[in-house]
Order: sequence, then C-alpha cells, then structure tokens
Amino acid sequence: MGAGFVIFLLGIPASLSLGVWSRFTVAGKSIFDTMDYLASNIMLPAGGIFIALYAGWVAFPKIMDGAEGGIGDVFAGPGFGRPSAAMWRRWPFPWS
Repeated sequence: MGAGFVIFLLGIPASLSLGVWSRFTVAGKSIFDTMDYLASNIMLPAGGIFIALYAGWVAFPKIMDGAEGGIGDVFAGPGFGRPSAAMWRRWPFPWS
C-alpha cells in the first residue's frame, strides 16, 4: 500500500506536466520528460547492475553451498540433464 501511494503521488505531477504544468521545466525538460530520463537512463541500468551483483555474490554462493551439502545436484531434475528425444521432437513447435 505504501509503495502504491508513493507511485500515485509521483504520477500526479507527471500527468499534470502534459497539460496545466507544461510551462514548468526542470533543466529545460518538462516534469514528465525528467521522470522519463531518470527512469530510463539512471534507475533501469542501476537496477540491472544491482540484480547482477546480488545474483553473483549472494544467490549463486548459496546455491553452490546447497549443492555441496549432499542434498543432491542443484541441476538435477526435470528440465536439466540430457535432453530427451521428445524434447528434440517438439523443439521447433513447443505448443504442439
């Protein structure tokens, strides 16, 4: 609920910048263009970097520790291992 309310509050100036607040600019851009720039060029790449760092330094070591603990191979089970003949037969058309 809290994050949705914050997003709602940030959306109000963005939507008003297309009409009533169109003359108000930040660094030569409207509020909508400024938020678009921040989301596309700053937050999206930063999020990708943080996800990659988390996956490499937090998630992957935990997966490998579990594999060494004797609970079985992490990559065993359906979908891993040697491909079956049925999978190769259905590969070009997986919906059939």
